[in-house]
Formats: sequence, structure tokens, C-alpha cells
Amino acid sequence: MSRALPVLVLETDEPLQGLLEALLRRDGYDPAFVQDGNAALRLLARREFTAFIVDVSIAPSTLEDGARRGVGFIHYLRSHKPALLSRVVILTGLPDRELPSDIPAECQLLSKPFDIDALRAAISRCAMAAV
Repeated sequence: MSRALPVLVLETDEPLQGLLEALLRRDGYDPAFVQDGNAALRLLARREFTAFIVDVSIAPSTLEDGARRGVGFIHYLRSHKPALLSRVVILTGLPDRELPSDIPAECQLLSKPFDIDALRAAISRCAMAAV
């Protein structure tokens, strides 16, 4: 039996967490959920992940590099682990005009509400990038 692929999920919405957990587990992934960028950094320091699902509109948190909001984790990756950016799926409920302008092009962006098949395809691309 193959080992489930680990996915780090930064999402604070509990109903969406439940949906993501069911979807990811059914598709052979092992999701780890965190509530903010600081918790994500602590977990990333201890484990490797196949993919990252990040809500850029999560509550403000200050990361080591001083970045704010959920997008701060993305900024950290850009500065310290840029090879991981191609394994990031950004989920957002923000209107386009409110999205941070500096989201890396390597990241995949899905607007809420998102299509389940589009999310599956994005996560699959992340898994392929991890190989």
C-alpha cells in the first residue's frame, strides 16, 4: 500500500476544512491543517509536503520576515524556498481588485467558490511538480 502524500492546508473556515479533508483523503493525500502562517512555518520546518493549499485571506499574522496576512506564507516561500511555489494552490474569496498584486505566477489561483475538479487538477499538478 502506498503512503498518502502530505498536503499542508492553511484554511480557517471549518466547513471548508471538512470538505478539503474528505476530498484530499479520498484522493490519497494526508492533509495537515493550520490556522495561520506562523503555524505553517513551524510545520514546514519539521515535515516535507507534496502540495500546499493556502487561503490568502486568512487572519493577519506576522511571520518571521514581517509579512502580514495569509499571503505572508507565500512571501516566505518566495524568499526562502522558491522551488516550492509551483506546489502552491491559492484559494481566495477576495475579489480580483483586492488580491495582493505580488502573488507569484508559479502559484495556481482558484477563486471561491471553486470547482472541485479544478481543485483536484491543481493538486495533481502540484504532486507532479514535487516529483
